[in-house]
Amino acid sequence: MNWNDKNCTLYEIKNRLELFNQERDWQKYHSPRNLAMALNVEAGELLELFLWCRDEGPQPARGCRCSDLFVEFLLPIQHRFGGSSGAENRKKRPKISC
Repeated sequence: MNWNDKNCTLYEIKNRLELFNQERDWQKYHSPRNLAMALNVEAGELLELFLWCRDEGPQPARGCRCSDLFVEFLLPIQHRFGGSSGAENRKKRPKISC
């Protein structure tokens, strides 16, 4: 399956990510503490792309870094804390939830 915003649900991304991590036995490294620290490091790398650039920043690299932050760190942190993206979003932002 081709991964893009139109044909890949968040549920499917979470499942694929969980399987990917299980196949590599990475769960032992994915404590909330480690994930939060790694998220901060990756966010710093995203910020570095904007250092000494115009306000728009380097367009191609920005999307890739944002995907890394979301898929590699934010989703696993949420999973570890037992949250549900859809349910939490509906509570906080009822007007924009699907």
